[in-house]
This record gives sequence, structure tokens and C-alpha cells, in this order.
Amino acid sequence: MRRLASLLLALAVASTNVLAADSSDTNVKDVVRRFHDALDRHDIAAIGALVSPDVVVLENGHRNDGWADFRDNHLIPEFKEPAAPSKWEFVKVVTSAEMAWGYTKQTIDVSVKDDKDVGYLVWSAYVLQKAGSTWKVVLLDWSVRRLGPAD
Repeated sequence: MRRLASLLLALAVASTNVLAADSSDTNVKDVVRRFHDALDRHDIAAIGALVSPDVVVLENGHRNDGWADFRDNHLIPEFKEPAAPSKWEFVKVVTSAEMAWGYTKQTIDVSVKDDKDVGYLVWSAYVLQKAGSTWKVVLLDWSVRRLGPAD
């Protein structure tokens, strides 16, 4: 009987940890989804609510250090152009009690001069940290590649 009680207790603890991890994965995915949605809407206030004040953003060799730098020197200039149609998907998310990371794959279609369409592949890597009960993006790395005819 003791063995059965010990086994049931162990299963309860293990399933609680699995459910907590699933909940964290869901919360982290929600932050990343809301971040992507805010980018599409050019909603600077919504993006600011999702990132840490000391967020670091890397893109193809360039760096923005902190929210103000990212906002003023990346987002505001970029948002002067209309949002291009894009599709994205989660590739992987890993969470622990206080930290999480994940990455997404995105394709962007841009119309350029002479009505030519250009496509881009964007790999986005996110590192999030839990502040109280809220997940915040603390590091974002965008790797952007122009798609060729063979892609």
C-alpha cells in the first residue's frame, strides 16, 4: 500500500511539473504571438509592453541596446513603410521557471518598383525572462535572407 501511495504521489508531482511547463510554453507563445501581431499593426505601445526596458535586438550584424534605442532607431523608421504581408510559425519553444527561448520562421512578401515581388525569410530567436508573473522579451535576434527563385 505504501508503494502505491508513493507511486501516486510521484505521478502527481510529475504531472504538475508537466502541466506547469505546458502553461509556461503557452504563456511564452502568447507573448511572441502578441509581439508579431503588434509588429504587423505597427503598434509601438503594444511592443513596448512586451519587451524589457533593457532588451537587446540583433539583426544581421546590427544591435539595438535597450527599448528606447530599438523603438527610436529601428521601429519608428521601419514603421514609416506599410506592413508587408507575411506568414509565420513557431518552430520551437523551451521554458524553465524563469527563462524561456524559442524561435519562429517567417516569410515576408514585399512589392518593389516595377511591380516585382521580393520574398524574405526571417528566422527570429527570442529569449524571454519572467518578471513576477509576466514574461518579457529580453533578447531578440532576427536573421533575414532575401529569397531567390529557387526558394
